[in-house]
Amino acid sequence: MLEKVEFNYETMTWKAKKFLLPKFNNDYVLLTPCEILTKDDAWISQNGLIEDFSHIISCVTNDELRDKLSNYFTNSLPLENVRKTDLRNAAINSIDKFPQIINYYVQEQEKNRDLAKKDNIEKINNTQTLFVNQLTSLANLLNSSDFYKTSTNSYIEGMKRIEHLKHVIENQNGWRLLYLSGKPVGKEEDLQLMFKLTWFATAYSFDSEVNNGRGPADFIVSYGSKDKSVIEFKLAKSSSLEKNIINQAEIYSDAAKATHPPIKVIFYFNNEEYLKIKKYLIKHEILDCKDIVLIDASPKESASKA
Repeated sequence: MLEKVEFNYETMTWKAKKFLLPKFNNDYVLLTPCEILTKDDAWISQNGLIEDFSHIISCVTNDELRDKLSNYFTNSLPLENVRKTDLRNAAINSIDKFPQIINYYVQEQEKNRDLAKKDNIEKINNTQTLFVNQLTSLANLLNSSDFYKTSTNSYIEGMKRIEHLKHVIENQNGWRLLYLSGKPVGKEEDLQLMFKLTWFATAYSFDSEVNNGRGPADFIVSYGSKDKSVIEFKLAKSSSLEKNIINQAEIYSDAAKATHPPIKVIFYFNNEEYLKIKKYLIKHEILDCKDIVLIDASPKESASKA
């Protein structure tokens, strides 16, 4: 029985309602209605206002207010070398100075609410495809290998699973599960979540986004404090890839007091991205580093055509 499910306008009171929930291992499974799900920011959000700030200024019908807003925003920017953070800060300052613009932003978004619904449904469908349909297929492929067999320490446990993941993606058509509508996965968070959801049936603790003081590591595999390894997932297209390759994982490992070297997993989706990775590895003399695993997620031809 849940309180305040429906509102009775005749009695002006909330009504309770009973729901039958499924169970798994004697725990209730809470179901979230699709119509209230969203993968990114809400249609009306602070980030949306800030990112579309220049357009919203042009929508202000009050000429005097529009000129004041425009001048204030422009004068808040540096004279040269304007960065994205400068634009964001100028927008925030302008909103604080002229909060009336929020009303214009909301009105503009309300005009396009049908587009918001369509856009949200598409994102939900993509999430369903990636994290339910395709992830289930990926888990089934991994299940046919040694992926879920426990090894002797956290480094070997993590590395063997990564090697199996690499084999499935590169040699068993697993790469197909990393694409949506013909486009490769665009966020490292999506790759991390997919890997996290396939990790079970092990005596080792497997934790994500653990922050020991120097920022959150992607994953920490551990069997108590005396056996601990850090795993970092990266996309080759990342603008900060070189910096991450050199020292990011090492910093996380030191903060976590890891007992093994950090494992760095880099996904690439075409030859250009592969050459970018190779250039950095050669530059820093780590081309043969056993702790760095490259996973080729580029489209593959069938053996008959190769």
